[in-house]
Amino acid sequence: MTTKRDRTGVWYFVLQRISAVILAIYAVVLSVYFGLNTQWVSSDAGFALNVTYADWHSFFFALPMVILYVLTILAVVAHTWIGLWTVVTDYIRQTAFGEVTNLFRRVLLVVLALILILYLYLGLNILWK
Repeated sequence: MTTKRDRTGVWYFVLQRISAVILAIYAVVLSVYFGLNTQWVSSDAGFALNVTYADWHSFFFALPMVILYVLTILAVVAHTWIGLWTVVTDYIRQTAFGEVTNLFRRVLLVVLALILILYLYLGLNILWK
């Protein structure tokens, strides 16, 4: 019989992998877009994007890209939270920090949560500007 604790560990593992796939898809889509819209020119930089602001805007604000962007922002938050929560709970030991270990972990996780909430707000706020 599985307990809630067992399901949580598996759920975090699966969510971490799903978020990694979403991030990889977003990276591939952007790489293909840049690859198709980059031209080599003879200058000091060596290459230049052949994209106007209108092209850029129409690409990033197309419905499929907006959906992928929102999924990516959520995936970054989930991936970061799970990864850093694991690091904090696994590597901040009582042998190193003594009596204040639990307090230190909690403060660190609260700060991390606040940073991720700010990231989520700022990342999604771009869509409504």
